[in-house]
Amino acid sequence: MPFGGDEEVTEEEDGEGADSTLAENQDKAAKGDNPNDPHNKAYYLKDLPTSVEDRDSMHLEIAEALLNAGYIYYESIKNTPRALDCYLRLSNDYTDYPDVVQAFYQLYKIYDKQGNTPSANYYREMVLRGFPDSDYANMLRNSDYYKEIIKRDQRMADDYQAVYTSYRRRRYMDVVESVDAAVETYNDELMRGKFKYWKGLAYARLDRVSDAITVFQDIVANAHRGDSIAPLALAQIAYLQGDSATIGTSTDAGEAITEQDELRAQGKEGEAIAPKQDSEEERLPAEAQMFRYREKMQHYVIVLVKDKKIKATELQYRISDFNSQYYANSGYKVSTQMFTDSTQLLTIHRFVDAAEALDYWQHLQNDESPLKKYNAADYQLFPMSTQNFTTFYNRKNLEAYRLFFERYYLKH
Repeated sequence: MPFGGDEEVTEEEDGEGADSTLAENQDKAAKGDNPNDPHNKAYYLKDLPTSVEDRDSMHLEIAEALLNAGYIYYESIKNTPRALDCYLRLSNDYTDYPDVVQAFYQLYKIYDKQGNTPSANYYREMVLRGFPDSDYANMLRNSDYYKEIIKRDQRMADDYQAVYTSYRRRRYMDVVESVDAAVETYNDELMRGKFKYWKGLAYARLDRVSDAITVFQDIVANAHRGDSIAPLALAQIAYLQGDSATIGTSTDAGEAITEQDELRAQGKEGEAIAPKQDSEEERLPAEAQMFRYREKMQHYVIVLVKDKKIKATELQYRISDFNSQYYANSGYKVSTQMFTDSTQLLTIHRFVDAAEALDYWQHLQNDESPLKKYNAADYQLFPMSTQNFTTFYNRKNLEAYRLFFERYYLKH
């Protein structure tokens, strides 16, 4: 027996041990690169951006989230310190963000209200010098300028509806002339792209294919990242160039132009697919198209109550008790604020996505809901994405959102 009392290891056993160790190491190495194994770092790295484009997209999403969060903290929750955190981070870390001027303007408003004159003046100058032609600069120069913005937005919505009506009536040259006038008049790049889309369709109907393609190419070239009109324009280009087999559009339902000529990518090789036809009932007015359907975005559930019929604070307590009973671990909170002179707005926040908000919305209509204590004619109830909440609160067009909600939430 060898020294130390160990048993002698045979050559055969030694070979088997080596093979076993090798196999084990190979297995560990394989697991180390397995993005589906939560015990390995690859699992936590798999969703990190790896390309410049992915990183730019990530930064854009973060900047948008900070802007929306700042607005909600300041206007809805009345948490000024958290709003400042969001706006300051946006203004310091994302200076290339196209809408950073909004953060500068909000910081000016907050510091001016707090009496912090040096900081207020600093951000005022950031707006006036960095964005002298913006609406925010004009509001600093003229406190009543916001009234002009409201009038302009209404004119733009009316003009957009008129273009759509002209197209439906086959007055294609009227469409071209109206779109050219709108593009000259309005600076909103998103709406410019939507106007131009109808011009491209009008040219196509007039058999001016090369002009139509030029318009759609211009839309794509000037579209912002995430602009929903760009995929539609690309699809039209592919169709007009006779390349329908390669069409591969996938647009967000809430952003799609409600036009029966919109191309859908379901093609078979060498075969063009007939456009999807929308019924009259499914077409939304221009104002309702301001909203976006974001299924995976965080959501609220809002309750609009008539101020003289329902005490908002009382309902707030009842909903809080309801949440404690049925959603004790959810962390849902309820806040109230004035919406109009005669309407209060309750916000239940927040839900991880549209499906969770829709489930809660449905529960609030059951017998155990605190809303059952009130007349249904005295309140209205909707799920709403955080992005749409900002648009809704600013524009206050309840009928437009109702149409949008019925189209995109009740059919999903």
